[in-house]
Amino acid sequence: MIRVALDSQPLLGEKTGIGQYVDNLTNVLKRNREEIEIKYWFNQILKKKHSTLNIDQFDIINSSYPYKVIRRLQGPDLLHSYPIDIGDKFDLFHGTNFIGYNTNKSKMVLTIHDLAFLRYPEVADYITYRHHTRWLPYSIKKADHIIAVSNQTKKDIIDYYKVPEYKISVVHLAANHTVASVETHSFNLPEQYILFVGTLEPRKNIPFIIRGFALAKRKYSFNHKLVLVGKKGWKYEEIFKTIDDLKLNDEIIFLGFVTDQELSVIYKKASLFLFPSLYEGFGMPILEAMRHGVPVITSNLSSMPEIVGDSAIKISPNHLDELVESIGVLIENVEIHTNYSKKGLKQSKLFSWERVGKETLDVYKKVLS
Repeated sequence: MIRVALDSQPLLGEKTGIGQYVDNLTNVLKRNREEIEIKYWFNQILKKKHSTLNIDQFDIINSSYPYKVIRRLQGPDLLHSYPIDIGDKFDLFHGTNFIGYNTNKSKMVLTIHDLAFLRYPEVADYITYRHHTRWLPYSIKKADHIIAVSNQTKKDIIDYYKVPEYKISVVHLAANHTVASVETHSFNLPEQYILFVGTLEPRKNIPFIIRGFALAKRKYSFNHKLVLVGKKGWKYEEIFKTIDDLKLNDEIIFLGFVTDQELSVIYKKASLFLFPSLYEGFGMPILEAMRHGVPVITSNLSSMPEIVGDSAIKISPNHLDELVESIGVLIENVEIHTNYSKKGLKQSKLFSWERVGKETLDVYKKVLS
């Protein structure tokens, strides 16, 4: 029996990519009760927040850990020298969100989702950049093994931190399990629309999407609106300025953060999905769209070609003409639209949380062997 304390703090607040990772990974690992015992680890100071989660309190462990004090001191050495108490009952601590901790005698596995803050520092928010550049090197040094969510992320870890290849395992993620079986009328959605899902931040290249949408609408004269789904991130103001400058307020709908059930309905009704991000460690929304049979236009950079194969249209995220032409092809050519819909659905089935759970458990066994 492998006993694991799993950093579950990404479950707090609105669950975006890493929160979905922790949620789905924990659920699939907990099914294998004969081989593994999972406990949700939280910092004691966050107890009020996690008490509202739908988790059996018996499955939760808390550590009295002065996170705010140490972070304010900006001391990465302090972070790793101050031990967190996960008791003597655990063999391994899994840091699910870049940062690891001093767990005394326990082994540690660390998941690194991307190194966007190093590859494209100009589109990384200052807090994330400062936090990761100070603390991630120490976490990597402390870790017994690292999980990278794509081959691209593995390559970046080796390039930037000189980590030996044998110390890194690639475990691809999967789409969210939620597929709505019933429709909801929570949103006044148009009959036809093009969709983007993700945090509204510079790395997602949303002004590029908006300009491409405007040019394609003018060139191909379609009736589709553009729907943006996701919470506002840093420097989101440029997105709404672009909408105002191009006088597209009646053509673009911003829904903000939505529930998994609502998001599934939004995916199902979309005509096509745009995700020309500048950099992704994995790009979970791409798989979610394909799982709902929505044709995808994405970037030819970082992990995105690795995830989609030949099941999506890949463009340069800097060339508007490629985006405009690709939108036009999928809007006007039913045969091509249907072909990418089928190929995307087939591709998405190659990625499952059951496989993520199995491969993660294999990493645990390797570390403890």
